[in-house]
Amino acid sequence: MAHEWHKSRIYGSDPDEAPDKIFDRVKLLMKPRASDTLPIFFEESPSKDQYFPLQMTEIESTIQNELKANAGKLTHVWLRKPKASEFRNGRIPLSEYIYADDLCLMIFYPWPETRQFPLLKKPTDAVMNRYRRWSPKLSSHKGKWHLEWSEESARDFFEYDLLKNLLQLHIDFQQKLSQAPDGRLRNGAPIQYANQRFFEQTQSYS
Repeated sequence: MAHEWHKSRIYGSDPDEAPDKIFDRVKLLMKPRASDTLPIFFEESPSKDQYFPLQMTEIESTIQNELKANAGKLTHVWLRKPKASEFRNGRIPLSEYIYADDLCLMIFYPWPETRQFPLLKKPTDAVMNRYRRWSPKLSSHKGKWHLEWSEESARDFFEYDLLKNLLQLHIDFQQKLSQAPDGRLRNGAPIQYANQRFFEQTQSYS
């Protein structure tokens, strides 16, 4: 079942108006050739103090097992080294889903090796319930709050929340796209963007 952050809007306005230079990421990709096997997987090496909780081979296996043949094409899966300059306030999301220019892209960003994430403020109990299954440790030091994960819980969260729910978002979007007249939604070509950050709803730009 998809979480609240997956309820993102579909829109067809000018992508240049979107913040965080999100559609520049699509422009970096080459369109697949007819002979290519989809999705195309590629990985960048993160900084020395960062890592991906799940290996690319594990991500590929999960996608092959979970993605239905009729779900529409997923063209790229990218384990990407983040550029803080692209994001507002330097806050980099855990994952992104982008559809534009006939490219359908999932992006995953690395975690700190400490698996410790700074928070803007102490989260409420209602917010913490979102993560209760993984039992991350909430702590504070000199008024600054952090959420810390174990290695095992980070792997589990990455696979069974980030990845699988992103696949469900893709399936839902592709189904809606296939039902749209002439393959179009609202005005112009269909565009989709969603991301997940800790303790925030999805960012969906129009």
